[in-house]
Amino acid sequence: MRYAIVDNASGAIGAVMDVSDPDLLAPNTPPGSTALRFPYGPNDGGGYRYAWGSRTFVSIPATPLTAAETEAMLIPLVKGTAATKKMMAMSPSTSKTEEYRLKAPEIAASANVAAAVLNALTAANAMLQYPAAATEQKLSGEPLATVLARFRAGAGGSNPEVNRLSAIEQVQCRRIQAATTAAAKRAVYDAIDWNWRP
Repeated sequence: MRYAIVDNASGAIGAVMDVSDPDLLAPNTPPGSTALRFPYGPNDGGGYRYAWGSRTFVSIPATPLTAAETEAMLIPLVKGTAATKKMMAMSPSTSKTEEYRLKAPEIAASANVAAAVLNALTAANAMLQYPAAATEQKLSGEPLATVLARFRAGAGGSNPEVNRLSAIEQVQCRRIQAATTAAAKRAVYDAIDWNWRP
């Protein structure tokens, strides 16, 4: 499906995206903009038309994008898609971005601390040093070390997938940058296989 990223104030189109999953639009839609779906292809003027409810807009100049403009549009799309997929690899919902950001330091800080030391922390010290784990511990009643081990196991399971997605992101961005024409850059983007496995 093709979407236009439209500035709410001016109606100008900042980018056009082809995505199969609408969730991938969020990281590429800046504040003050809206992602609107294109219903059909080019209009008589050579641009594109898109619809929002009963309103139909015509935009995007017919003048083809230069290689530099194409690259400037495609690189953020690749990076935004990669970022969304990485977060979904860590969690079934992209709404957990903040949760994982908060847990990561606790996982790192507790990596070389013995379970007995972690479990001996007072409630106040545990909350100070490992607030996410200590909060979950209060509810579950499990030892602090057990909660932190579960955090670590979840992060460890997602790392290979995150590494795979990072490899795709980096290689494809370099290929887009190396392509010398707008058409060649677009062909690289269109050929990206996010399901590639090492």
